[in-house]
Amino acid sequence: MVFHPETTRQALQPFDLTQAVPMTGPIAAYCFYYHLDFENDFYGLHHSCGWFHLAGYQILVHVYVPSVTKGTVWLVHGYLEHSGLYRHILPLLLNAGFAVVIYDLPGHGLSSGVRASIKSFAEYQTILDGLLTYFEDTLPRPWLGMGQSTGGAILIDHALSRSAHHRPKVFERLLLLAPLVYPSQMQWLQMQVAFWWFKAIRSGLPRAFRQNTSNADFMRFIREEDPLQARWIPLAWLLALKEWVGYIHKLPVCSMPVWVVQGELDGTVNGRYNMLFIKKNMHVARSLWLEAASHQLANERADIRMPIDHLVKQFLVNDEINNT
Repeated sequence: MVFHPETTRQALQPFDLTQAVPMTGPIAAYCFYYHLDFENDFYGLHHSCGWFHLAGYQILVHVYVPSVTKGTVWLVHGYLEHSGLYRHILPLLLNAGFAVVIYDLPGHGLSSGVRASIKSFAEYQTILDGLLTYFEDTLPRPWLGMGQSTGGAILIDHALSRSAHHRPKVFERLLLLAPLVYPSQMQWLQMQVAFWWFKAIRSGLPRAFRQNTSNADFMRFIREEDPLQARWIPLAWLLALKEWVGYIHKLPVCSMPVWVVQGELDGTVNGRYNMLFIKKNMHVARSLWLEAASHQLANERADIRMPIDHLVKQFLVNDEINNT
């Protein structure tokens, strides 16, 4: 089966939880290409995918429901990623008996929108809230949140904003992989230069595929074999991030329990600052600092992923022994 992104987009239908992913055709080829076809690996697993119309976008959503469930994990990917890059994390959640929701952010993967762009980080919250409301009465509780990088930022924003507005929490706890609060100092400096130099003359800058994991096969895949990778960083996304950083620092603290993993070699986010921010503003149940890990924690080498996998299993059973 050969995967063609535009053919797959045209074949996608509005989401229907009662409909399983077809066994043949463009959608099946897409799932096979990224190994999202876990229904072939887990007996009795129901897998649906389709699009939702939210915040002016068509958002691609996958839902996996085992025959017996212990709850639901909402998995939010990072910037310049998509649902097809979580083939290592998803089996851990399904093996533990959890249903999983994973979706492509606007401008990413098979979702619509300007590639890798967003008008405001508030749109991420509109999309997440819309999905949470839709599945409110259909997916098993408890609901847990897991986010990588910008996905972590979206979940942090969700928890702090709901608490600030005295709304009941939706997620019982969160697991954050290299969460974004501040970019790394080098990234932040480059952003300031981009604001100053590029704002008047162009809409963005070419993407550089930086070494953000020691997994050479993964780096080769996203550079050479992944047709859903963006090749341009829009200035609009950088401006939206800059505005969001100011917003998130004005929110009051909340009591949401979080598990946090951060790599020492991360050159994308400011790991030390971000860890301090999360400890100050949320309840850190466990944290894991990995000296050999970079930013792309969901796709690091197998030996580096081992302690992450162990922490994920602790997170799922709520083994809250403070290990910070």
